[in-house]
Amino acid sequence: MGLFWVSFLGLVLWAVSTLFAPARVADGLDGDEREVDDADDLDLRLARGQLNVSEYRTLRDELISSGRH
Repeated sequence: MGLFWVSFLGLVLWAVSTLFAPARVADGLDGDEREVDDADDLDLRLARGQLNVSEYRTLRDELISSGRH
């Protein structure tokens, strides 16, 4: 019974912290934190191999043309 309440409380705390978490941040090389924008997200996806170069360029051009960079 005690394990149930500990698990339940942990789940509630996780849900509350997720709902009220600040904007996504990325750690810089020197440990500073900054907000991640769409262009940075594209850069990270390219570096991780989730996008190929042609997909990256297409999406980057769309971001620039929409003014969301």
